[in-house]
Amino acid sequence: MIPLTRVQRTERIILLIHICDFSAWSEVTSPDLVITMLNQFYELTEKIIVSGDGCPPLFTGDKVMSWFEVPEQAVKIGQWLNYVANNFLHFYGLSASIGLHTGDVIEGLLGSKNTRNHSIIGHAVLMTSQLVSAAKPGELLISEKLAQVLELPAATSHPRVINTRGQQQPLLAYTIGVR
Repeated sequence: MIPLTRVQRTERIILLIHICDFSAWSEVTSPDLVITMLNQFYELTEKIIVSGDGCPPLFTGDKVMSWFEVPEQAVKIGQWLNYVANNFLHFYGLSASIGLHTGDVIEGLLGSKNTRNHSIIGHAVLMTSQLVSAAKPGELLISEKLAQVLELPAATSHPRVINTRGQQQPLLAYTIGVR
């Protein structure tokens, strides 16, 4: 787990997992089942992330975000999370997609004086959100930047071109399978 000692600008590997088609499912599902499923999903993802030295995750509706210091560990946990989360969600007729990216973030305690969370903000978080939005159900996408850090061979797969809001250059991403 990443200890928080101060506010800092640092490089992190960001993991974002999203439950696909959650809004439509939740509109036709009992509130009790929606909350039960989400809490179980949060519990499952938190255990996997923390077991892999990820920062305790932030939960926002149908999304879970965490970050890592070690790129290889982030990808390993992303692959495991993709497998386990999709098996869990299959029971509900749902699936998840995951995005992984690396970049500079500002890390610190964010919030009001009464409610603060250890969090990260910055362009890299936005790019991770763009990745997970472009990922298909059951898919794990990593950015070209993270693939370069990991020194993955160029022939791993053909890059997917993702046109991002407010960016001159598209984001290139690769699909990573379960190892």
